[in-house]
Amino acid sequence: LVGSSVVPVATLTKAVSPTTITDGGTATYTFTVTNTATGSVALSGLNFTDTLPSGLRIAATPNVVVSGLTAGTVTAAAGGTSVVASGYSIAANTTATIKVDVTNATGQFNASCGGNPAAFTNSAANMSNLSLNLTNNVTPVCLVVEEDPCNAGTADVPLTGNTLTNQ
Repeated sequence: LVGSSVVPVATLTKAVSPTTITDGGTATYTFTVTNTATGSVALSGLNFTDTLPSGLRIAATPNVVVSGLTAGTVTAAAGGTSVVASGYSIAANTTATIKVDVTNATGQFNASCGGNPAAFTNSAANMSNLSLNLTNNVTPVCLVVEEDPCNAGTADVPLTGNTLTNQ
């Protein structure tokens, strides 16, 4: 076609590991940008926003690690509800990753992905603000958050009348 152009694109996918944590534990979301299609070229201005489902938050220590991308920034504030990647560049024939630690929102549990999936499943619908050179290939990833059995339904009980001695 005369006068038309094809914008080269990379693809965005996401995984979570581990897939099960206990209350207050952390899991890592790995966003993968793949720029390996036939005829791939270097791309710049890669952007996306991932709005976390209601049961999840960015971990107290987000541990953001970027590999294979240059010139951009990731915003993932502790306790926040979104991961924003902006301004990244990727070379042709390259696969890159952004890793961010997440945890559960206080008091939010999900014993299985069948029980309360919407609050703990991150899918293509959670992704927004994708640059034109990035295709959303995110498939649903669910994080199971189990109540800590050491804290489930218990209260601290004071010990009275007992004395420990060191012999």
